[in-house]
Formats: sequence, C-alpha cells, structure tokens
Amino acid sequence: MFKKKKIKEAKTQLNEALKPSEQLQIKDNQQEHFQEEVLLDQEHHHQVDHYHGVHHFDRYGNHDDVQATDFSLKKQFSHSRKSEIFRISIAAIILALSIGLSALDGLLEKFQVNIGGVIIEMRVFDILIIILAIPLTGLWYSMLIAMVEPWFHFLIDGDHSPIQIGFDSLGYLIAVLMFFFIFYGLFHNSPFHESPNKHQRRLKMWLPGLIIVPSLAVIFTLIFVLSLYLTFKSGYQNTNWNDFKKDGIGIFFAAFGIQAARFLVFYLLFALVQKKLKPINHRYR
Repeated sequence: MFKKKKIKEAKTQLNEALKPSEQLQIKDNQQEHFQEEVLLDQEHHHQVDHYHGVHHFDRYGNHDDVQATDFSLKKQFSHSRKSEIFRISIAAIILALSIGLSALDGLLEKFQVNIGGVIIEMRVFDILIIILAIPLTGLWYSMLIAMVEPWFHFLIDGDHSPIQIGFDSLGYLIAVLMFFFIFYGLFHNSPFHESPNKHQRRLKMWLPGLIIVPSLAVIFTLIFVLSLYLTFKSGYQNTNWNDFKKDGIGIFFAAFGIQAARFLVFYLLFALVQKKLKPINHRYR
C-alpha cells in the first residue's frame, strides 16, 4: 500500500514538472499561429503570387504547397473524368493555335533553304505553343499534338515532302519528351510557381537550355539529312543523291547552324513566355 502511494506521488510530481514545458509549447504554437494570421492579413498577401518558405500563395490568397510530383510519369495516368475533359478541350484549342501559328511560320519561310525538295525547317511558333502547353494538356495529349500538327502544316504548305513531314512529327515528339523529362523532370522547374531564390531560378531556367538546344539542333539536322536521303532514294525528286554527297559535310554543318539558331530563338521565346504563363497554369491546375 505504501509502495503504491509512493509511485502515485512520483507520477504527480513528474506531471507537475512537465506542465511548464507543455504550457511553453502551447504558448509557442499560439504565437506562431498568431504570426501566420498577421501575415495572411497583410495587404500585399492578396496582391502578388509569392512564397513563405516552401509554401506557395497565389495572388488571390489561395494556399498551394509545392508538389515534387507535379511532373511524375505516374501522375500522368491519374486523372479524374472532369480533368480529362478539360485536357481534351485544351488540347483541341492548342492544336488549332499551333496550326494557325504554323501558317504564320509558312509565311516566314520565304527565305527557306530548299535542297532537292527537302526544306531546312525554320518553324518556331508552332512547336513553341505545343511545348508551352505541356503543363495544361499533359504529356500524352502534347505528344499527340506534336505528331499530328506537322501534317496540318503539310496541308497548308505543300512545298514539303511527305517523308520530311513524317520525320518532323518524330522530331516534335522528341522535343515534347525532352522538355517533360529534362526541363520539368530533371531540373524540377515548376510551371505553376516562381521560386523565391533568384540565383537558383536562373540556373534552373538556363541550364536545361544548354542540353536541349544543341540536342534538338543535332536531331533536326539528322532528320533533314535522313529525309533528304530517303526522298532521293524514293524517286520523289529527280535528283541524284551522289551529286550532294560531295558537299555532304558542308550541307550538314550549314543545316546544323540554321537549326541551332532556330532552337536558340525558340528557347529564348520559351523562357520569356513560360514565366508569364505561370499564373494561368496555376489557376487551371
């Protein structure tokens, strides 16, 4: 009996000793909550899209934490019926816009380089709108648009060979995958949020370009050369492939220079426009 009383007294003393620390913790929590409430009530909080640490708030005061899985491949398979209808609608709009911009690109190709019926592509705007729309349409619809859009350009501008348009579809598809897995996946660029760290934001924006621009330049140069070869071999043009083999190296580097300039302009436009689209992407996330 005496032993049980001693144990009870010890527990009472321990609880009393813990009370100040518990009260202190409660006080700290209340203080932190009060500070957050003050911060949320500040006038600027509802005027700008900004961060508090890793927590993101849009200009309307809506809280939206940064999600590391925004562009995981797994997430591309998990969509509700409502979001799927939305993506289909957006994809149709993006396809129409890309076709319209493709027609504009056709007007800008007055200074096109045509070798044996195969044109060194200099289109920028149609592929730009397709890449910019990846956050809204998702990977699969962006890939579909990338494969279909060059054929609409072919209907508008018949100067291209069908063989080249088929390879252009492949090239556009590769461009979508590169941006999805490199710009968004590898470098974790959010299409919805503006990172508060200016130095980190610049690195994440421009480092992918050092990979993407030369890679796409090489890929589309190879597409041009392969299209040229198959066009000649198919008899689509009455020109001898051997006539071009003599200057093959010069043609290759000339085509690469044009493609490098093309995708450099493309990436500069992408970097400028995608920043302006972040609030729109965030709103329709």
